[in-house]
Amino acid sequence: NAGPRVVVHEEEEATPAPQAAVTANWDYKTEGDTSWACTHSVDNAAELCFRRAQGHLDSFLRLPLRGGNPFFCSRKHCETKIWVDAGAEQTLAGTDDEGGGTRILFLPGPEKLLHEIEHAKEIRVSPPMFGVDQQFDFHVDGLKWP
Repeated sequence: NAGPRVVVHEEEEATPAPQAAVTANWDYKTEGDTSWACTHSVDNAAELCFRRAQGHLDSFLRLPLRGGNPFFCSRKHCETKIWVDAGAEQTLAGTDDEGGGTRILFLPGPEKLLHEIEHAKEIRVSPPMFGVDQQFDFHVDGLKWP
């Protein structure tokens, strides 16, 4: 004898739980032959953008609320750490703007990054910054950029 027999009976709910409204994580813009897809960080302090112009793709991190150039780069080498979903840390050699006065950090391998984001829900970016160790979290699911 294997002991008492327990039967678990599960009932299906008659009415499904209401689905939470999906918020758009991406903003899209087109000017002439240039188009952008941008998403804001959870704390709204950073933007992660892709820009396509004349068949060329760029990816960059922008800090619209900061003054000057907050990125701490050594000879145009801006070691930036990125995590896609629960994946392993990736280190990218980003570059800051030529003029040094902007709040934009260009990320290498935009095609690879775009492909990863198209299949991800979240991305975390930790750029090199003056005096702070900051990480920006982005909800990236729902990208529908041609």
